[in-house]
Amino acid sequence: MNSRTIVKFSLLMLFILFVGILSWPWKTLSGYGMDITLNILVWIWVALWGAALSILLWRKNIKGSLPLVLLLAGAILMSVPLAWTPMSSWGESLTRLGGIWAMALLMGLLLQFPLRGRERQCIYMIIIAAGIIQTGISCWQILAPENAAAWTEYSFAGQNGRPAGTFLQINLLGSFLATAFLCALWLMSSGLMPGLRKASMLCSVLLCAGVIITQSRSALLSAIAGGVLMCIFNRKKPFILAVLVVTLLGSFVGEATLNQRVKLLPQTLDTAMGNLTGTNHDERPRDIDLRTDWNRQHSDAERFTLLKGGMALIYSHIFKGSGLSSFETAFPKALASEGITNPFTVTVRYPHNELIYVWCEGGILALTGILLWLSLVIAPFRAIKARNVCSRGALLLPLLLHIMTEYPLYLSAVHCVLLVILLWLALPVTIKNSEKRWQPSFPLRLGIQAASYVLCLSGTLFMVTALQSAKQLRQAEDFWLSDPSLLAVSGNDYAQADHLLFDRAASDLALFNINSDVSLLIQFQSQAGEWLKWHNDSNMMDSMRKIALYFNNSPQAQYWNYRGCLSFPQDTRFSCTTAVMQGKPQ
Repeated sequence: MNSRTIVKFSLLMLFILFVGILSWPWKTLSGYGMDITLNILVWIWVALWGAALSILLWRKNIKGSLPLVLLLAGAILMSVPLAWTPMSSWGESLTRLGGIWAMALLMGLLLQFPLRGRERQCIYMIIIAAGIIQTGISCWQILAPENAAAWTEYSFAGQNGRPAGTFLQINLLGSFLATAFLCALWLMSSGLMPGLRKASMLCSVLLCAGVIITQSRSALLSAIAGGVLMCIFNRKKPFILAVLVVTLLGSFVGEATLNQRVKLLPQTLDTAMGNLTGTNHDERPRDIDLRTDWNRQHSDAERFTLLKGGMALIYSHIFKGSGLSSFETAFPKALASEGITNPFTVTVRYPHNELIYVWCEGGILALTGILLWLSLVIAPFRAIKARNVCSRGALLLPLLLHIMTEYPLYLSAVHCVLLVILLWLALPVTIKNSEKRWQPSFPLRLGIQAASYVLCLSGTLFMVTALQSAKQLRQAEDFWLSDPSLLAVSGNDYAQADHLLFDRAASDLALFNINSDVSLLIQFQSQAGEWLKWHNDSNMMDSMRKIALYFNNSPQAQYWNYRGCLSFPQDTRFSCTTAVMQGKPQ
C-alpha cells in the first residue's frame, strides 16, 4: 500500500466517522466514557485507522521529532500519578490514560502522513458536511420533538427544549457546530476553487444558524472569537464583509427556527427535584426561554463554586495531587473544609476546566504534562507571518474553550479525534519537517511498527468486546435489573466496570424488594460500598443509610448520612444539621 492509497483510504475513513458513525442515533447506556455506544465505536474506528497508518512507520525517517517528544513526555507525566493512586480506582484511571495515549499515538502516526492542500480541504469539507447533518438533526429535535424521540435517544423535556444532536449533550453539539462553522469560513477565504468558496458561504449560513439554535454560550463565544481572528489574519475587506453577511443571515435563520418551537415544556414528574423540594414536580420555569435563563444563572454560580473548590483541592495536595479518579469524592470534602456551601443537586465528576482537573488529581507532574501538550497546540499561532497557518489554528478555538469550561474529552471520543485532526492540519510544515529527522535502525523500526500493530489490534479487540458488554448491560436495564444472569457480562468486565458494579448492586436491592432475602442486602452493602469509594449517588447513599439502620448499625448510618450531606446537602432525605457537618462520624 503506497502513500497515495493511504491518503484515499484515510479520507474514506474520515467520511465514515463524521458522516456515517456520528450521524446515526445509536442506542446507548446512560453515563459517560465507555458507557456511550458512540464513544466505543469511535475508538474502534481509531484503532483500525491507526493500524492502517502504521504502515508509514516502515519509512527510514520518522517525521516530527519535536512534536513526538512533547507528546510522549506529556503522556508519560500525566500517567505517573497512577503510581500513588489506589488500585481500587485503577479501572476508571486506566480508561482515561488509555484515551490520552491513544490521542498521542494517533497524532504521532498522522505526523508521518503525506498531506497536501487539496486533501486538507477535503477533510474540512467532511467536517462541514457532518456539521450540516447535525444542524438538520437539531432542527428536527426542536421542531418535531415527539417524532425525534421515537427515532433517537432525545428527550425534549430532558434537554430543556434545546437540541443535542447525536451527541446527547447540548454543549458537545455546540462546540462541534462552532468548529464546523469556522471550517466553512476558512474555506471561504482559502478554497482553491471559486465554486467551493461560494458553497462554503452557504454552508456558513446554515452552520451559524446551527450554533444559534443550540443557545450554547461557549459555542457562540468561540465562533465569534474564531471569526474575528480569521478576519484579523485575512485582512481582505471582501472576506470581512462576507463574514458579516453570513453571520447576520445565519443568526436570522437560527432565531427564526427557535421561534417555531413549542414555547412551554411539559409538566413532568422529577424525583431528583422532589427530593430537594419535598414535591414530586419540577418547579423550574416551564417556559423554555425562562428555563434557559434559570439554568444559566445557576450554572454561573456553580462554575464559581467549582473554581473555588478545585483550587482548595489543589492547595491541599499541590505537588502530588489527590490521585487519579479521586475528584468526585474529594471535591465535596474540599468544599466542606473551606466552609463553602455545596450548590450542586447532582454529583460533580470533573471540574469544568482541564488544567484544574489535571492538577487536582495528578499534581505538578501531570500539570507539566498537559502544559507540554498545550505548547504544541499554540504552535500554529507562533507562525505569525504565515496568516493561513494562523487561521487554521483559529479552528481549534471552540474545542479549546470547551475544554477550559466543560469536560468534553471525557464525554465524547469524537471531540478527542477532532482535536487531534485539527491540530495536525494546523501545525506548520516547519514543525513537522524542518527538524532533524529520526532515523531508527532496521530492527528498531521493525519493533516500533510491530508494537503499533499490536496496540491497534488489541485496542480493536478490547472495544469490540466492550460494545458487546454494553449491549448486555442495556438488556439488563431494559428488564429493570430483575434478571441477575444478564449482569454476568461475558464480553468485557473492564470496559464498563463501574457501571457494571453499580448495576449489580442495584439488582441486589431490586431482588430484595421482591423476595426479602437479607443476604442480598449484605451483598448490596459490599458492592455499593466499593462503588461509593470513588463515586457519589444520593439514592445509593440513602439506601446504605437505611440498611445500616435496619441492621441497627448507628455509626454506619451516621457515616452515610454525612456522605449524603457532603455531596447533596439540599436533599431532604439526609439530616444535614450543623453538628453533622462539623466533622466526619467515626
